[in-house]
Formats: sequence, structure tokens, C-alpha cells
Amino acid sequence: MSKMMKLIIAVLVVICSFSTILAQEPKSRIELLRNDFAIFRTNFNENYPSLYRYANKEDMNLLLDSCYASINQNTPNLKYYTMLKFILSSIKDGHLYCSMPPDVESYIENKAKFFPLGIRFINKRAFILNSVENTVPAGSEIISINGLQVEAIKTELFKYIASDGNIHTKKNDILNHVFYFYYYLVFGDTDTFDVRFKLKNGLIRDVMVKSLPEKDFIKKGHTTESKDFLCSSNKRNATFEA
Repeated sequence: MSKMMKLIIAVLVVICSFSTILAQEPKSRIELLRNDFAIFRTNFNENYPSLYRYANKEDMNLLLDSCYASINQNTPNLKYYTMLKFILSSIKDGHLYCSMPPDVESYIENKAKFFPLGIRFINKRAFILNSVENTVPAGSEIISINGLQVEAIKTELFKYIASDGNIHTKKNDILNHVFYFYYYLVFGDTDTFDVRFKLKNGLIRDVMVKSLPEKDFIKKGHTTESKDFLCSSNKRNATFEA
């Protein structure tokens, strides 16, 4: 059996294990999650040929040890999922991804609220494509969100997006499509956003915008993609996380 086929089987084992966790009682949650993580780690060590290609063994093992130790009885599935995405990004292989567990996917699609402005990154700058009710004029440059400079935000979000080596082309493309999703994963629930932006004439403005559910952006033309494309979990996994 090839190494890649073994890895595929390994990933499937982790996914099945995660699904089993969701169906069991929460009283032994810490054991279940840590066991799931141990399976994840063992399968990578035994079947993945490039675990230490871009990170030395000591640093990677330190990261994995730290993540394992951070798991506790109250670790939510969303945080666990986000942690796995951070690890996969650290491995720097653009073919790796992890799918959301069903309860997290349901929450994301039906209850979570997100940053409601469509953004396009060009080099180290971010520009507004569109916004609900034209809150920020299209073409305006985003300077900061909630007091954090946009370049610092992008740098932080990059840490959760898998890509080959140190190439950022894929990471930029993903953020251009689903910036709101990764902002939510990293910065969590936010009811409002204080946005500082620069108009085309150079004037600086500040505005407070309310968070919105994903389905509301699509209805109101927030994104550049079709509703079916964004809402399909398979498309999100294959295109945005593969």
C-alpha cells in the first residue's frame, strides 16, 4: 500500500473518530478528544512522508505536544477544529484539509454571524468589493478592523490556511472568497465591527457595522460567488481547504 493511500486512510480514521466523539456523552470528552488527537498524530508520524519538511522535528513536536495539552473537558468542537487547521497549515502542504464536524457546520451555516463586507486583497492592501446597504463604498481601502491593522489580520488568518511551502497565492485567494469565515474562526463571535477605511479621494472614515449570518450576505450580494458554491460544504472543503 502506498504512503499516500495510508495517509488517506489515516485521515478517514480521524474523521470517523471525530464523528464518534460527537455522538457520545460529554462526561469523558477530554479523553475522547485527546484519543482522537493521538490517532491524528500517530497516523501522520507513520504515514505522512513530509511532516518535517518545512519545520524541524523539535518545533513540530513542541506544537503537537502543546495542542494536545490544551485539550480539556470544555474544549468546544469549533476550537478543536480550528486547532487542527492551525496544525495542518504549519505542515505547509496545500493538499491537506480537515472538514468541519456536523454540529459546527450547522452552526456556521445557520446561527453564526460574520464580518459583512466583501474584501479583495491586493498585495498588502485590502479593498471593499461590496457591502450590505453600501455601508462602505466599493473601492474603499480597509485600514483596520476593531483597531487591528488589516495586514496584521491577514498575517494571523494565514496561520490557519494550508498551502504549499511558503507560497501565499492560495492563501490570498481563499481570503478573497471567505475572509469572513477565517476571521470568525480566529477572532470568534463579534456583534459589531469598528471599520476604518480610506475613500478613493483619500479621506479617512470610521463606521460601525453589524455582524450578519452567512446566508444574509449571499442574499444581499455580499460575495462574488454563487449561493450554491459557498453554502456547499463539499465545495468549501475542496476549493477552500484542499
